[in-house]
Amino acid sequence: MFRLAAALLALLCVACGPVPRPFAPDDKTLAPNPLLRLTDHGGVVVAPAAGLPLVQGRAVAEAVAQALREADIPANTRIGNPYSLVLDLQALPSPGGLALAASLVDQDGANLFDGESRGAFPPNPEQPAGWAVLAQPLARAIVLAMKPESAIARRLPAVLVGKVTGAPANDANALARNLAFQLGRAGLRVVDAPGADTITVEGEVTIAELGSETRRLAIAWRVMDRNGVELGRVDMQNHVPRVSIERQWSDLSFEIAAASAEGILDIAERARLGPE
Repeated sequence: MFRLAAALLALLCVACGPVPRPFAPDDKTLAPNPLLRLTDHGGVVVAPAAGLPLVQGRAVAEAVAQALREADIPANTRIGNPYSLVLDLQALPSPGGLALAASLVDQDGANLFDGESRGAFPPNPEQPAGWAVLAQPLARAIVLAMKPESAIARRLPAVLVGKVTGAPANDANALARNLAFQLGRAGLRVVDAPGADTITVEGEVTIAELGSETRRLAIAWRVMDRNGVELGRVDMQNHVPRVSIERQWSDLSFEIAAASAEGILDIAERARLGPE
């Protein structure tokens, strides 16, 4: 699997499981999105994160609740009511740090959202501010699942995933598709054609032999505005088994895309559109 060196790129990957699809066509025959109840009734009660000492688990919960409140979602770590949704958190070991898994359930125990963010263990784990880098992607995913036309989504430019070079056509296309999927999950509007509010992402893959069974795999993403001016880059590299590239590219490219999306989203946020 493709793992990033923390010194090269501090990225989080949010992986939403069986959640309402905020980017699906606006089909009025579909059942109402249950997450819309968040602002209708009791908001969200965030439970302390399991897998950590209690003081740290409470700090994680407060960081997530604060991120939700900043996105206009009522959330707290103490008080709920019969209509409140509950967000359970669990910290799990992960290469290079930890994974923060989240599960949102309603008053009947029905699962509404599953998500995960990954990153380095914070230097000040007993303070909510130390967990912001893990909390904010989870909050963003919940907000976008709940109300895809939120201010968060509207103020970001659309993104066009352009060409990926340096890899066989099928592999390049798979990487581009996976990146578009992950960017959509991260909250960006993915489009098929450029427009006035569009940024473009292009990638270059470099593979170098390091012995018979190991390859140096490097990915460079360039993010450009509508005039082709570079706004930023996301670069990553690692040593991977030859067999992963030759036989497991589908899984490998999915993980590369997941790791890339947060860095690209950061660049898009710096290019945030003005008020409508």
